[in-house]
Amino acid sequence: MSTVAGSNGYIAPEYAHTLKVTEKCNLYSFGVIPLELITGNRHTSPLNRPTMREVIAMLIDAREAAVNSPSESPQMKTLA
Repeated sequence: MSTVAGSNGYIAPEYAHTLKVTEKCNLYSFGVIPLELITGNRHTSPLNRPTMREVIAMLIDAREAAVNSPSESPQMKTLA
């Protein structure tokens, strides 16, 4: 392959630099989609992306908010 294939914002940085497709590149690209859903924002330039540490913190906060939600059934709370 001589050119980078994919949509801006979804391409793993290592793929853009090496042009080698790996399982990690696919996982990175897929991970952008849940990140968009969690934050409510579309993908951004790589410099503005949150770090993985920030993403994990967002996921933990979202899980805790769901567990502590008064409208959630007691059965769902025990699953979390």
